[in-house]
Amino acid sequence: MALRVGRNPTEQCLIFNHVIDFVYRTHQHRLNSWNQPFLNPRALEHYAQSIHSRGAPLENCFGFVDDNLCKIARPKNNQREVYRANDGTPLCLYGDPAYPLGIHLQAPFRNVHITPQMARFNESMSEVRVAVEWMFGCVSNYYKFIDFRKQLQTGPSPAGKLYLVCGILQNAHTCLYGNIVSDYFGVDPPNLVTYFW
Repeated sequence: MALRVGRNPTEQCLIFNHVIDFVYRTHQHRLNSWNQPFLNPRALEHYAQSIHSRGAPLENCFGFVDDNLCKIARPKNNQREVYRANDGTPLCLYGDPAYPLGIHLQAPFRNVHITPQMARFNESMSEVRVAVEWMFGCVSNYYKFIDFRKQLQTGPSPAGKLYLVCGILQNAHTCLYGNIVSDYFGVDPPNLVTYFW
């Protein structure tokens, strides 16, 4: 690689880290904030309708969470409108059984005695929730280095920062070309101008 780019490995590493820091500093809010133009009440309702049309029994679920509970900051403006559909129904995210239940965070039924209706609900939601796993697959497929667990360690490498930057870049790629999730739910991703407003 050094011959191809005309830089020694140390310089390449410094440039790589500088670019990662720049993208993180400049764009991390795109993954940490609900104040995004494509997360307005109308768009969230559209996402919820698209998920419901794929078989989800919840009519108000606009997305999925997995692995780490995402920090959800309250929007500065229009909180009531952002968290409720036009009919007043609270909008929600859906996670796996590890997540606590709340008005805006739903999870599968996990009682000791699950009724047949509860089991059908869990199965139907699981079938659409798998889309969040597809996105993790997209990130690790396009950015192979993010999946090298032995090389990504806390301390020597900023693993969390690297993953967030890969997520930002993957979202930019999705804006240009779509992805399996946007195709599955029939939702057009925002364009680059909207994403990087």
